[in-house]
Amino acid sequence: MVFNLTYDDDVTIGQINEDNNNIYIGLSYVIITLIFMFIQIMTFVAFYRNRNSLMVNMPYIIMSNLGFVDFIQQICHFISGFYVIFYYFPTNILSYGIASILQCSYMTSVSFILLLSINRLDVFFDFKIIPVFNKKKTFIIGICICYTWGIALLIFYMFPSNRLEFVPINYSWNYVGNITLGFQLENKSVLIMLIISFICYLCIIGKIIYMRGLTSARLVITLSDMKILFQAMLNFCSITLLEICWANISGIITNAGMSLMAISYLFIFISGGNTILNVLFIKEVRREITNFWTCYTKKDKNIKVRRMVLEKKNNNTGLKAKILTD
Repeated sequence: MVFNLTYDDDVTIGQINEDNNNIYIGLSYVIITLIFMFIQIMTFVAFYRNRNSLMVNMPYIIMSNLGFVDFIQQICHFISGFYVIFYYFPTNILSYGIASILQCSYMTSVSFILLLSINRLDVFFDFKIIPVFNKKKTFIIGICICYTWGIALLIFYMFPSNRLEFVPINYSWNYVGNITLGFQLENKSVLIMLIISFICYLCIIGKIIYMRGLTSARLVITLSDMKILFQAMLNFCSITLLEICWANISGIITNAGMSLMAISYLFIFISGGNTILNVLFIKEVRREITNFWTCYTKKDKNIKVRRMVLEKKNNNTGLKAKILTD
């Protein structure tokens, strides 16, 4: 999630901070994350209002948890934006805590992507290992394991030797020192999870190609299954792209200052990638955002007028009207 840089790298703070560009960069951090956070909140609302149809399906349960850890990442990036605006680079326990939360939420999101990949693999292959094997409970346990992994990472990255700090060299969170245990843990664990996810998708694609070649076979896969599969694969590709850029960005963009800022922005956009995909692939989320902007709701407004009672008052010509409503 972060660079493993020292201040001896081939870039200087002045290259990035020329003409007080920190203000514009910080504002862009804040605006981008605010947009992502708004869309993510609308996604949560859509999932809650449609919980009877969406939250009974395991992939949406996993995706809602993935959205939660992505939302935590977005909050951390939002705070980072103000650090950049005010050119403030703290080295206190609070900043280390924010860095640890950001790191553990990123790595937890990768674990949820792996879990979603395994879920898609199960949908296409319908594994039946044991007759009484409860798949839903198994994936619930998988979600608990992902959060346990995240809590362990939160504690791990609070240790002084594994900490990260917010630095002006690229306006991002970097490991303290050169090669650290924290960097190695992130690098190896994320790589392993991505490889397993990649194998899952290769198996799924192979299954689809195989079944299409059998004219007598019927592969009962719904459009919803295909959309979730495509969204899961895009999430996988986005994380893979980020990891490749972290490892090889200097070879892609030769300008040191530009390459550092490019990867910082890419990390922010990756944290909102699943959020944007929810809008593209889940109609309930699109409807919720549309309703918010148009102040329109699909629910019926049941306001009934029972009757209007007209009665004379003491034989006068004036009438009294009473409207009874629900």
